[in-house]
Amino acid sequence: MNDRIRLINSFRSNFGERKKSVNSRLLFLKVFAVFILIILVCATYSALSSLLHSFNLWVNFNWSDSASLILVSLGFIIMAPTILFEIQILNHLKNINQKENKNNDGFLNKEFEETINDLNKNNKSKIIMIVLTVIMLIGALINSVEKGEFLYWNNFIIPYLLLVLIIVIQVISGYNKLKQNIKAYEQQ
Repeated sequence: MNDRIRLINSFRSNFGERKKSVNSRLLFLKVFAVFILIILVCATYSALSSLLHSFNLWVNFNWSDSASLILVSLGFIIMAPTILFEIQILNHLKNINQKENKNNDGFLNKEFEETINDLNKNNKSKIIMIVLTVIMLIGALINSVEKGEFLYWNNFIIPYLLLVLIIVIQVISGYNKLKQNIKAYEQQ
């Protein structure tokens, strides 16, 4: 169990101090995750409705008015996967602390360590996310400074939707890996 706790603590957190209790960290992360989800849904709705409007398929929503929303949402959107993974990992820590489970499955711990290392390292998808975020940030800043008159702002819908898609894929992939390992460990 001590190996498992050490592995959980090796996950790089972007939020909160490790000195705080697990419950207070979980509460903060859950509230923050809801806030991020609301921003993500609003920004993605504006992008999708603008894209579909350009094909005359949906309501009239002006993408040029959404630059401020996109600008605010970029930082939060990039943090979403880390927050969701940390919530899952802290819930696991809370569960194993309550059970006082003395089982120490080396295979599951090794698999868990590999998953944590994958989540901690910068892989190609994270680099692509950062590049897309910088592109979106530059476009949103230019559009905001020019008060909605940036001619190429409509072309930024696709990079934004691509960024959201990459984040969703990353979350689903990491969540499933963590969920399977945590479930197997806790059912011992």
